[in-house]
Amino acid sequence: MIPENYGTDLPGKGRSVLVTGASSGIGLEISLYLAERGFHVYAAVRQSSRRDLLEDRMRGKGLPLAVVTMDVTRPEEIAGTRELIENREGPLYGVVNNAGIIVRGFFEDLTDEEMRRVFETNFFAALSVTREVLPGMRKTGRGRIVMIGSTGGRIGTAGSSAYCTAKFALAGFTESLAQEVRPFGIHVSLIEPGIMHTELFGKNLGVGSNASRPQGPYASMFERLMALSVERSRASSLKPADVAGAVGRALLDPHPRMRYVVGRNARWVFFLKRYLPEEAFQRGFTRTFFRQLGTNRNRAGLTDV
Repeated sequence: MIPENYGTDLPGKGRSVLVTGASSGIGLEISLYLAERGFHVYAAVRQSSRRDLLEDRMRGKGLPLAVVTMDVTRPEEIAGTRELIENREGPLYGVVNNAGIIVRGFFEDLTDEEMRRVFETNFFAALSVTREVLPGMRKTGRGRIVMIGSTGGRIGTAGSSAYCTAKFALAGFTESLAQEVRPFGIHVSLIEPGIMHTELFGKNLGVGSNASRPQGPYASMFERLMALSVERSRASSLKPADVAGAVGRALLDPHPRMRYVVGRNARWVFFLKRYLPEEAFQRGFTRTFFRQLGTNRNRAGLTDV
């Protein structure tokens, strides 16, 4: 339980925030970061068996958090969690839509069911959670909704068809929603981190059922791509704590931005995409990708772009 008066003298001022996908990685760091700043954090995990790491870190820091079990793909569980929080705190002040999965694979090697599974968690779940909390925020005339996006929401990459498509959709939803709810005193922000080492690139990394088939046309490229992705994520200086800091700004800034780009590499790539002609950017990005992959495009059956 969170003490009623906890955090009232801290920046978060005891305001309630729901964080989805909080059992590990970015969601865990966001939950702890916000609790340290006085928010009443309701950290949602999909299964009760995934609570241990979060609760251990919480106890180690001496922080009060409420860990709730909620599958973001089940509207009835979202509604139940919202009711539980409102009964204790009143309408939520903030929501951080962080829950997400990755299923890697070139598009032809992904099934429709795998594509839909990524969309259910990475896109439609954020819509469901947001829809559930908006009436309370409108009633109080305030609120902060934070979406955890990605560089993959502005730049598509091979082998990440499902993930990038869902993140592109989330970015479009964020822009539209921000305009719709601003008259009610509600701010919507999108956090766009670059690549980093989290469990999404470790034990939680999903791979399409056909992505590794040796006879597939993309097999050799996919094998090198997976090795490169893991290598780049481990070498990245970007940490989940950096993303948590951006979320804190989105919740605390008097006039929050709609987009918070996190990481030097992400800012550099977005700078190039913004100022280079589109064809020049895509040509350079594609050539760099295949050079890093160590694959000759002609040998892979690809034409020059």
